[in-house]
Amino acid sequence: MEASILAALAGLVLKKLAAETWEQIELVLKVRNQRLKLQKTVSAIKELLLEAEQRKNQGRQQLRDWLGELTDALYDADNVLDEFHYHSLQRQVESRGGIVEGTVRRSFFTFTEPTFSYKMGRKIKKIRKTLDDIAADWSRLCLPELGVDMGIVQRDQSYSHVDPSDVIGRDHDKNVVIQHLRLWTETLSVIPIVGIEGIGKTTVAQLVYNDPWVAAHFKLRMWVCVSEDFDVERLIKQIIDSAEGGNCGEVSMDEAQIRLRSVLMEKRFLLILDDVRNNDRGRWLDLERFLREGEADSKIIVTTQSRSVAAVMGTVPMHELSHLSFEDSLSLFTKLAFDNRVQERLPSLESVAQEIVERCGGVPRLLRTTACSLYSITEQRIWFSKRDTALKLRLDGLPSALRQCLALCSIFPTNFILYNLRLIQLWIAQDFINSSHPNEDLEDAGRQYMDILCSSCVLQRREQDYGDFFYVQIHNLIHDHAREAAQPEYTVLNFHSNAHPSQTNIRHVSLSEDEWPAAEGVLDVLKALGKANKVRTILCPFVRV
Repeated sequence: MEASILAALAGLVLKKLAAETWEQIELVLKVRNQRLKLQKTVSAIKELLLEAEQRKNQGRQQLRDWLGELTDALYDADNVLDEFHYHSLQRQVESRGGIVEGTVRRSFFTFTEPTFSYKMGRKIKKIRKTLDDIAADWSRLCLPELGVDMGIVQRDQSYSHVDPSDVIGRDHDKNVVIQHLRLWTETLSVIPIVGIEGIGKTTVAQLVYNDPWVAAHFKLRMWVCVSEDFDVERLIKQIIDSAEGGNCGEVSMDEAQIRLRSVLMEKRFLLILDDVRNNDRGRWLDLERFLREGEADSKIIVTTQSRSVAAVMGTVPMHELSHLSFEDSLSLFTKLAFDNRVQERLPSLESVAQEIVERCGGVPRLLRTTACSLYSITEQRIWFSKRDTALKLRLDGLPSALRQCLALCSIFPTNFILYNLRLIQLWIAQDFINSSHPNEDLEDAGRQYMDILCSSCVLQRREQDYGDFFYVQIHNLIHDHAREAAQPEYTVLNFHSNAHPSQTNIRHVSLSEDEWPAAEGVLDVLKALGKANKVRTILCPFVRV
């Protein structure tokens, strides 16, 4: 299993360890201490997994073995936490006369059985020791040591300049955003540009920022790259720096806000807040109140990957960027890969280029990265190798939680069509869905996952489409790669094959073929499943879901 999928599993364990129920447990102190220590260890390991994913070292056999050991340990931790949750529900049923209530009561958690407390304490301690030992092996892989504070990962700082001749296929998006800017508003207006990573949100904002009409209309234009850390004081100072073309320096928050209000006073301004990830409305309002000093018809453009951020900050409907058409994608790719060097545009390379472009899925950043890596290279074998690399880079851009959902999709047969709501329910059953806030319905959060996978062209809408209810199909090219990335924990058992995979590591399995086999074939599969004593999911795809 790839590190990104395993990171999602670590996140699931952390979510269970941090659940509200733990805070109300009146168990023996030893259990509480072990739980807190386990939480700290898993949190640090999750950071290591994210680092491993960034470094792309999964191909090293040593690291793959380490990931395998860690997979077993994290699943064991998840099983113990589920066991405790089951015991808790059982106690609640008994205490409520057989009815489980939806809310957690303090009186529910009054465990007095010393046997259970001792048993749970021993199990958690054993798992923590195993994880600590696995983490200690990290140093053998010549990667960062456990306990190093990874901090907040910042993207490269964006900037306002762009050469329009370098951009292909975004004129329509630019015009849509400028139409919003042309609409006069008495109060501050916020226009969200939404899209997946690398789709061109920053590029569209740059095109708008440098448009002649925009430059003439707004007396003051400012550009700030926000990224992960939505620190109001830092952002105020960066806005001042952008407005004045200088360095705000070390001034107090009070001095900074006075200076910002003075800079904006009676000026119609345009502010670009690029790559916003914070969906905490409180933080946004803390910043927004200092931006009201501008003249009427001032505007803010926000670029973000998150629809929830757009909902929190936007005052007009968001503009969501779509993928480039195949024609625009091919134009961008050939421009960067060949750069008008007609003599090197061999017919054999052009045919491979079309395959690479298809695998890039209309994502401009991926097209640019792949094309630039092939510049001046004329060996066909290298171009062929980039086909799969482009697809892998495309999937690597997905968050780890979505990679986990995609892994479950990979055990369905190729070209299999699934009902979207049933697939979301499968994800929920596996605890793959994380809601963005406590009151959010899990199915609503699951629909957001589905929207991202469909907008990324990882899943394709098929057959009848009734708004929120539709059928999806995993793209053929992505299916094979996703299955390879998820093995051996996610696998398929074939009725008509004697070569069944090792059963020791199987966690999620589907039974292939559309029809039941002969009796002896069923017996073989049942024997294989009998040895797979760690299985969590058994799917029969020939029963339509």
